[in-house]
Amino acid sequence: MSILYLFSILQVAALFEKLAIDRTGFLSYTLYLDKGMNKIPQVNQDICIGCGTCTFLAPKTFRLNGEGKSEVVNPPGDTEEKIQEAIDSCPVQAISWQKKE
Repeated sequence: MSILYLFSILQVAALFEKLAIDRTGFLSYTLYLDKGMNKIPQVNQDICIGCGTCTFLAPKTFRLNGEGKSEVVNPPGDTEEKIQEAIDSCPVQAISWQKKE
């Protein structure tokens, strides 16, 4: 097995590791650029009221889905400070940090 072939296999494996299927069933490519974050934001869909505050404060991280509720689309999209501001500003406290595995 050549080194080039092995390198190609590793690249493909890394790509598939970054692919995720979101709640709406669409395949989304999430760029997990390691910005030194050891945690990622998560939204509790049962609590979210879809006010859009998080999408305004951290638009690269959150979006409103087809049900009108917030979801995380790119965890490191915004700075940790912007994400924390969105967490602190959520009127129903539906957003929290989850330790990155």
